[in-house]
Formats: sequence, structure tokens, C-alpha cells
Amino acid sequence: MKSRTWYKAGAIFVLSSMLETLAFASPPSVVSIVASPVSQATDLELKQIRLMVQSAVELAGGLRSFIKNGHTVILKPNLVATRDLNDQLLAKEVNGVTTDWRIVKVLSEMIRDINPKGKILLMEGSAQNSTDETMKYYNYTAQALPAVDEFISLENSSGAWRTPQSPELIRVPLPNGLLGKEYYLNRRFKEADVVISIPVLKTHWDAILTGAIKNLAIGAAPPSMYAEQEGSAYHGSSIDHARPALSKWIHDFYLCRPADFAIMDGLQGTQNGPLPSSKNDEMNMRLILASREPIALDHVAARVMVINPGSVLYLTELAKSRGIDLSSITVKGESIDAIKKPFSVRTPPK
Repeated sequence: MKSRTWYKAGAIFVLSSMLETLAFASPPSVVSIVASPVSQATDLELKQIRLMVQSAVELAGGLRSFIKNGHTVILKPNLVATRDLNDQLLAKEVNGVTTDWRIVKVLSEMIRDINPKGKILLMEGSAQNSTDETMKYYNYTAQALPAVDEFISLENSSGAWRTPQSPELIRVPLPNGLLGKEYYLNRRFKEADVVISIPVLKTHWDAILTGAIKNLAIGAAPPSMYAEQEGSAYHGSSIDHARPALSKWIHDFYLCRPADFAIMDGLQGTQNGPLPSSKNDEMNMRLILASREPIALDHVAARVMVINPGSVLYLTELAKSRGIDLSSITVKGESIDAIKKPFSVRTPPK
């Protein structure tokens, strides 16, 4: 009788443990991939990009589940530079390095339709030139993007130089940080109702992959605290770019304010990035990817580029910290096998 009672108690414990695990297990992440039948990325027009963006967003679950009327939404593209490694000007559209403005145009209009009373802020810190100049070069203007309420250059909007008590900043404790235990974020970035990362499909000599996660973890770091010099948004050696340390930084900073959605510009794609050195680095992918879970999106992007996601340390660490099962990602739209293409990763410069 005693052993039977013990058996029943043990069974109840095991069952309750299983139910608890199921209750707290994260649902499978969905990543959408939409491909264009157009043969060359450079031939894509706004109407075709519009259909791609709309399809990718809807396949990923849409925007209405997390954007409500009255929300403040921050859009964070990747506008890192205007010139390649040979100091040649990059194309203003479909260059595989910076986020094509037409993707942001379509997305911002979709957001405005469901959020007419809210604010749409576009925030960026360019590494090569002033962000204002870079935005103007790539058509990130009020005329081209009328749904956007404000264009924010991080180097001009993150408080006084090396002044952590600036009201434009907010200190975020991170007790479980891999590299540090506290970080400073731009206050408007941290406190926004919704943050959307809009990266580019490309490799990076230090981080291996530069996607939705790194676009925030480096690109949104306030220059007043983390840039190399005053007036610039370039972080350079002020953030250790050696691979182990860089992955820890990306892990920590992203945890301070994860993105709520990500949509990736895979129209062109760049290998040997983050900046190309020749036309051979352009990959002509003709893709848009999207997901409510940016970690899953970057995982899929790595597989699209035939890069082992396990080699991208910040992805594996973030999956652990956020409780995301990367083995149960659901891909909607195109299959990875149908569109994957090997990308080369350039050796980090010395």
C-alpha cells in the first residue's frame, strides 16, 4: 500500500512537472521568407517590394498583435556607410549593405494604417559619416517616408559626451550580463512601445553574421557613451570587436531592449561584409525575411547564407537567455534549401 501511494505521488509529480514545462515553454518561432521571381535584385521596383514586404509580414503573423493605436514605434534600419572598402560610393538602392528605403516606406505605411494616432520614429547611428548625411544620401527623408514622424540621429540625441546622468539616457542593470552588469541606452529607444529591427542579409568579419540582433546591439548603442569620439556614432575600438568579447557585448546590449519584430532586407545580400570590396561580393538574393523573434530570424538567415548558426556565439547565448528553442523554428514561404547560397566571411582586419 505504501509503495502504491508513493507510485501515485511520483506519477502526479512527473505529470505536474510536464504540464509546468509545457506551460512555460516558448512556442515555435515563425520566420517567413519571400522570394521575388525577378531575376536581378537591381530590377526590383517599389510595387514588387511592396508585395514582398506585405507577404513576409503577414506570413510572420502580422503587425496587429503587437502594435496598437497610439503606440510609439521605433524603426531601426542599418545605414552603416555610404562607401565601400575601395572608397567608392555605394548604390542608393539595393546595395546589399544598407537597408533599402523602400522597405521602410512600405513598413511605415503598414504601421500607420493600424496606428494613426501614434508616433513612428526612425533611429540610426551611421559609422562612416554623420547620420544626417547618410540618411539624406539613402533617401531617408520626410518627402520619401511621409509616415515617419521623426528621423533621429543617435549622435545628436543621446545626451552630453560621456555624461551618464543625461536625461536622454537610461541606465539598465543587467545582473546576468556576460560582459558587463549595466548598460546605457537611449531613453526613447528603451521606452518605446515597439522596436522593429530592419537589417540587411550580410556577413561580418568580426561577428560572422550581422542581422537583426547586431543591428540593435551595436547600431543602437548611444554614441555619447560608447562611440570613439564626440560627435560621431562610430564605435570602433571603444567596443571590443574581438569575436568572444563582441558576442558577449551583443548578447548583453540586446537583452537590455530586445526587438519586438524584425524584417530583413535580403534583396541583394553581401558576402565578405560588412562592406564589399568588389562586385563579386554582391549576392543577388531577391529575398525579404521577417519574424516576431529576431533571434530565430538571424538563425534562419545564417542557414540561408550556408553559415553554421552555432558559430555565431551571440545567437546561441541569446537563445539560452531568452529560452528559445532554435530547433523548432517554423519557416513559412520559401524553403531554405530552395534559396540558400554560400556566403564567404572575410578574415577580420588586423
